[in-house]
Amino acid sequence: MRRPLVIGLTGNIATGKSEVCRVLAALGAHVIDADVISHEVTEAGRPAFEAIVSTFGPQVVGPNGQIDRAQLGAMVFRDRDALEELERIVHPAVVAEVNRRIARSDGVVVVEAIKLIEAGMRLGYDELWVVTAPREVQIARLVQTRGLTREEAALRVDAQSPQEEKAARADRVLENDGNVEALGRKVKAAWTQFLAQSASIRPARRGDPDDAAGIAAVLNSVIAERRYTAMAGHWTAEVEQAYLDGLGPRSEVFVAESAGRILGLQSIAPFVGYPSNMDHVAELGTFILADYRGCGLGQRLAEASLAFVRAQGYEKVVIFVLADNPLGLTYYRSLGFEERGTLRRQTKIDGVYHDEVFLELHL
Repeated sequence: MRRPLVIGLTGNIATGKSEVCRVLAALGAHVIDADVISHEVTEAGRPAFEAIVSTFGPQVVGPNGQIDRAQLGAMVFRDRDALEELERIVHPAVVAEVNRRIARSDGVVVVEAIKLIEAGMRLGYDELWVVTAPREVQIARLVQTRGLTREEAALRVDAQSPQEEKAARADRVLENDGNVEALGRKVKAAWTQFLAQSASIRPARRGDPDDAAGIAAVLNSVIAERRYTAMAGHWTAEVEQAYLDGLGPRSEVFVAESAGRILGLQSIAPFVGYPSNMDHVAELGTFILADYRGCGLGQRLAEASLAFVRAQGYEKVVIFVLADNPLGLTYYRSLGFEERGTLRRQTKIDGVYHDEVFLELHL
């Protein structure tokens, strides 16, 4: 199991962390709610339960034999020392359980914790995201969702450390002024950037048959754009797996991924397979999902692909790029490829002819 990417998500009370988590879960993240875990570690029979009762008295135990969180909250939110004492009891147990669940996960894990920074949980996480909101918005939400009076809501808001301190330590700040749709767009943009940046700093690796579905998804996405490849049709995981299984000794597919998702790939194969006097020439092909172009994935793929090409004894690499694909042309020029001519009406996509530019790189 590959190590998961971990995002620590925090923010003061009623800033909208739950909505952010809902969007991230829909995008494929595994969300760990530290508040839910704090309920679990303070249940009757757990060590934190006994410590809380011993510290704050039997009055914090409700009729059901469990901690009465409303009663306990009323005590600690009016007394900063009491709040700090409660945190000293609960935080270590929560951190231990969160770490245990991270270790059992893969992909992207989001740990939501209102005291994530204060509890020292951020250490070792890939990024820290902080959700902020105007104070009056926080108070209004607490009044509306929890039935608190405005005074009670203000006490809870003001009992926490300033939002600015958290934001200053964040890798990403999500400002939430109350517009759910706008917040959703911000979360999706941050997610896309996070995956792209995570992938760009990890070396590309060789693809294997288990990657067939992810590779097919990338190919189909690029084909559907009708702009960046002369390939057509629909690739299935079965077709791609058969292709990967049948790769020749001087052919390879490298993939760039993040959190277990294939974001791009590069293929290398002999330019022509039959004349032995051309066995020094390789052909390259690149496919990257639209949202992740320009984030360094192509460079990582090229590093792996060109190292393979050299190791296989190739002396030249060639590529055909649609003339109306300036992004592709710029990418290959950045790798050192030089244009050697334009092939007129070389390919036909949806009944429309396109020119192709022939480029080559001498190693």
